[in-house]
Amino acid sequence: PEVTILNSRGDFPDVPPPWHMEGECWWMLLKPLQTVPPAAYDPLEEPPEDDDEPTNTFVGGFGAVWITRYASSPIGPYDELLYLPGNFAAPSGDPKPRVTRTYVSTPEAVYTGSCNWNIPKHLARFKFTEQGDGSTLIEVFDYTDVHGPPFFAAVATPQRFAPSFPFPSNWLKLASFTQPPLPKGDDRRGEVGTEDWCAV
Repeated sequence: PEVTILNSRGDFPDVPPPWHMEGECWWMLLKPLQTVPPAAYDPLEEPPEDDDEPTNTFVGGFGAVWITRYASSPIGPYDELLYLPGNFAAPSGDPKPRVTRTYVSTPEAVYTGSCNWNIPKHLARFKFTEQGDGSTLIEVFDYTDVHGPPFFAAVATPQRFAPSFPFPSNWLKLASFTQPPLPKGDDRRGEVGTEDWCAV
């Protein structure tokens, strides 16, 4: 397939929160880490090696990977892979979870995630393949490399502990992030910069 940038002018609609969204979500809780692992950041947001900014100090704690297929949202359907390695020092001095790397399937999702919540989002291609045993093979690919292998792959197995019901993500402590300002990237892909911290 041919890959194109969907918005060549970099003009995206502003859709401020709150949002109502519906979709499927898979969670992977990660064991506590002592240091930020390699590739936790996209090169655009990675702090320099000699960085001495206190708010970039990693303080450990549980991490998470979330994969979500949004069937509906204010900007239309899109897919998302979100990585949270653990807690960082917030401006208040308290440890707070922080998302360091996220991939989404549309430029509109990159733009709104950056503007609304300081979530560092980048474009990727997603593939979901249902397996014979009811599980789902989830693959995420580089957006511009149509022939390359996935850089993320996992088999997700559904676990049903209760009937389906609406689930506000703010019930979860892990969903309360403190996100630093973002550097500016490619406008055509929605990678706009921000200036202020954001509590999500």
